[in-house]
Amino acid sequence: MGISPGGAAFKVQIAAQPERGKANAELVSFLAELWGVAKSRLDVVRGETARSKTILVQGDAATLTSSIETLETSRD
Repeated sequence: MGISPGGAAFKVQIAAQPERGKANAELVSFLAELWGVAKSRLDVVRGETARSKTILVQGDAATLTSSIETLETSRD
């Protein structure tokens, strides 16, 4: 996982099947809980039916960046 000016990229495995948006909904729920933001603040903006997705996260940039950096540090 890495943070760049364009955002962060990392791999997430979801148990839900990729049918009728179930996997996307589970991904959004997982990330919202992980980052402490409301699910309504996350949106799949690219890759809705693909394995690779772009997620828009609305919120305080410093708080979100700190959360992502904490995840990155915990992996090391």
